[in-house]
Amino acid sequence: MKNLLLASLAGLILVLYIGSLLNQNHTGGTNQPAPTPGPEKPSCDAKMARELVDGMINETHILRSIRTEPSIPKITVDHAWFTLDFETKKIFDNAVLCYLANGYTSRVPLVSYLDPMTGKKIASSGPSGFSME
Repeated sequence: MKNLLLASLAGLILVLYIGSLLNQNHTGGTNQPAPTPGPEKPSCDAKMARELVDGMINETHILRSIRTEPSIPKITVDHAWFTLDFETKKIFDNAVLCYLANGYTSRVPLVSYLDPMTGKKIASSGPSGFSME
């Protein structure tokens, strides 16, 4: 029963996050001119990512902690992480990157995901994308 509730909550959070990404990138079917060069624009919704990451830590127990010191951000996963499929982990990784970069995902070069029991790296994310070890 607890796993079903956990999966339902994780699914709901995922749907809300994906919906916000789609809404942010929706152009309404109109032809819009190419963006003009200028200051870097946020590549994701930092507020929504923050809410999703907080939910992954405090409610669904997908993540246990996020440490950004000394240089490479290290995310310790929690027990629910291991119940997720690869595609869902990739989507959550995008939210984590957005959260860490406060909306500017190009600013986070590498992230390590750690096993909560051993402390060993089990996944990573960087310029080449998300991968499991």
